[in-house]
Amino acid sequence: MNLPQKRHVAATFQHVDKLLQAAVAAVMGQGTDSPFNGMILDATSEQRQRVLEGARRARERMASALHELGVPTQAPQVPASRSAYTGLLFAEVDIEDMAPKRLGGYCPLAAEDARTLETICTDLLAILGPVRATLATNETEDQP
Repeated sequence: MNLPQKRHVAATFQHVDKLLQAAVAAVMGQGTDSPFNGMILDATSEQRQRVLEGARRARERMASALHELGVPTQAPQVPASRSAYTGLLFAEVDIEDMAPKRLGGYCPLAAEDARTLETICTDLLAILGPVRATLATNETEDQP
Protein backbone atom coordinates (compact mmCIF):
# COMPACT_ATOMS: atom_id res chain seq x y z
CA MET A 1 0.00 0.00 0.00
CA ASN A 2 1.19 3.49 -0.74
CA LEU A 3 1.07 6.32 1.79
CA PRO A 4 -2.21 7.90 0.53
CA GLN A 5 -3.90 4.49 0.74
CA LYS A 6 -2.61 3.97 4.27
CA ARG A 7 -3.85 7.43 5.24
CA HIS A 8 -7.26 6.57 3.80
CA VAL A 9 -7.43 3.38 5.86
CA ALA A 10 -6.41 5.28 8.99
CA ALA A 11 -8.96 8.04 8.35
CA THR A 12 -11.71 5.50 7.70
CA PHE A 13 -10.91 3.63 10.92
CA GLN A 14 -10.92 6.90 12.86
CA HIS A 15 -14.36 7.68 11.46
CA VAL A 16 -15.61 4.17 12.24
CA ASP A 17 -14.30 4.57 15.80
CA LYS A 18 -16.28 7.81 16.23
CA LEU A 19 -19.39 6.06 14.94
CA LEU A 20 -18.79 3.23 17.40
CA GLN A 21 -18.45 5.79 20.20
CA ALA A 22 -21.79 7.28 19.21
CA ALA A 23 -23.45 3.85 19.08
CA VAL A 24 -22.10 2.92 22.51
CA ALA A 25 -23.14 6.28 23.97
CA ALA A 26 -26.64 5.85 22.50
CA VAL A 27 -27.34 2.40 23.92
CA MET A 28 -25.72 3.22 27.25
CA GLY A 29 -27.88 6.32 27.62
CA GLN A 30 -24.93 8.70 27.86
CA GLY A 31 -26.12 12.27 27.76
CA THR A 32 -29.69 11.34 28.63
CA ASP A 33 -29.77 13.93 31.39
CA SER A 34 -29.44 16.61 28.71
CA PRO A 35 -32.58 18.60 27.95
CA PHE A 36 -31.63 18.21 24.28
CA ASN A 37 -31.47 14.41 24.26
CA GLY A 38 -33.79 13.19 21.56
CA MET A 39 -33.40 9.46 22.16
CA ILE A 40 -35.81 7.08 23.81
CA LEU A 41 -33.84 4.63 25.93
CA ASP A 42 -35.14 1.35 24.59
CA ALA A 43 -32.00 -0.82 24.36
CA THR A 44 -32.20 -3.97 26.42
CA SER A 45 -29.38 -5.13 28.65
CA GLU A 46 -28.51 -7.81 26.10
CA GLN A 47 -28.42 -5.26 23.28
CA ARG A 48 -26.18 -2.96 25.30
CA GLN A 49 -23.77 -5.81 25.98
CA ARG A 50 -23.72 -6.85 22.33
CA VAL A 51 -22.99 -3.29 21.18
CA LEU A 52 -20.21 -2.92 23.76
CA GLU A 53 -18.71 -6.26 22.80
CA GLY A 54 -19.04 -5.56 19.08
CA ALA A 55 -17.37 -2.17 19.45
CA ARG A 56 -14.55 -3.70 21.49
CA ARG A 57 -13.99 -6.48 18.93
CA ALA A 58 -14.16 -4.07 15.97
CA ARG A 59 -11.60 -1.79 17.63
CA GLU A 60 -9.30 -4.74 18.31
CA ARG A 61 -9.58 -5.82 14.68
CA MET A 62 -8.93 -2.32 13.40
CA ALA A 63 -5.84 -2.06 15.62
CA SER A 64 -4.52 -5.36 14.34
CA ALA A 65 -5.33 -4.35 10.75
CA LEU A 66 -3.34 -1.14 11.14
CA HIS A 67 -0.37 -3.18 12.32
CA GLU A 68 -0.90 -5.82 9.62
CA LEU A 69 -1.01 -3.19 6.86
CA GLY A 70 1.88 -1.17 8.27
CA VAL A 71 -0.29 1.89 8.82
CA PRO A 72 1.45 4.20 11.28
CA THR A 73 -0.51 5.44 14.25
CA GLN A 74 0.18 8.38 16.50
CA ALA A 75 0.34 8.21 20.23
CA PRO A 76 -2.25 10.38 21.98
CA GLN A 77 -1.01 13.95 22.02
CA VAL A 78 -3.80 15.96 23.62
CA PRO A 79 -4.43 15.58 27.34
CA ALA A 80 -8.11 14.89 28.09
CA SER A 81 -8.07 17.65 30.69
CA ARG A 82 -6.96 20.17 28.06
CA SER A 83 -9.69 19.07 25.67
CA ALA A 84 -12.31 19.36 28.43
CA TYR A 85 -10.90 22.75 29.46
CA THR A 86 -11.20 24.02 25.90
CA GLY A 87 -14.75 22.70 25.55
CA LEU A 88 -15.80 24.40 28.78
CA LEU A 89 -14.10 27.63 27.72
CA PHE A 90 -16.02 27.63 24.44
CA ALA A 91 -19.25 26.88 26.33
CA GLU A 92 -18.60 29.95 28.50
CA VAL A 93 -18.00 32.08 25.41
CA ASP A 94 -21.31 30.87 23.94
CA ILE A 95 -23.12 31.67 27.18
CA GLU A 96 -21.59 35.15 27.28
CA ASP A 97 -22.75 35.60 23.69
CA MET A 98 -26.31 34.97 24.89
CA ALA A 99 -26.17 37.81 27.43
CA PRO A 100 -28.78 40.57 27.17
CA LYS A 101 -26.23 43.08 25.88
CA ARG A 102 -25.61 40.76 22.90
CA LEU A 103 -29.23 39.75 22.24
CA GLY A 104 -30.30 43.37 22.26
CA GLY A 105 -28.85 43.61 18.77
CA TYR A 106 -31.78 41.61 17.43
CA CYS A 107 -34.28 43.97 19.01
CA PRO A 108 -34.60 45.54 22.45
CA LEU A 109 -35.32 43.08 25.26
CA ALA A 110 -37.98 43.77 27.84
CA ALA A 111 -36.39 44.69 31.16
CA GLU A 112 -37.76 41.56 32.86
CA ASP A 113 -36.46 39.32 30.07
CA ALA A 114 -33.06 40.99 30.27
CA ARG A 115 -32.88 40.41 34.06
CA THR A 116 -33.96 36.78 33.69
CA LEU A 117 -31.45 36.13 30.92
CA GLU A 118 -28.68 37.86 32.87
CA THR A 119 -29.43 35.64 35.88
CA ILE A 120 -29.40 32.51 33.72
CA CYS A 121 -26.06 33.47 32.14
CA THR A 122 -24.55 34.36 35.52
CA ASP A 123 -25.73 31.05 37.00
CA LEU A 124 -24.32 29.01 34.13
CA LEU A 125 -20.99 30.81 34.21
CA ALA A 126 -20.84 30.33 37.99
CA ILE A 127 -21.32 26.58 37.44
CA LEU A 128 -18.88 26.13 34.56
CA GLY A 129 -16.12 28.55 35.62
CA PRO A 130 -15.00 26.59 38.70
CA VAL A 131 -15.14 23.32 36.76
CA ARG A 132 -12.88 24.78 34.08
CA ALA A 133 -10.60 26.21 36.77
CA THR A 134 -10.05 22.74 38.24
CA LEU A 135 -8.84 21.60 34.84
CA ALA A 136 -6.52 24.59 34.51
CA THR A 137 -4.33 23.17 37.28
CA ASN A 138 -3.36 20.30 34.97
CA GLU A 139 -2.07 22.83 32.45
CA THR A 140 0.57 24.12 34.84
CA GLU A 141 1.40 20.66 36.22
CA ASP A 142 2.13 19.31 32.73
CA GLN A 143 4.66 22.00 31.94
CA PRO A 144 8.37 21.39 32.67
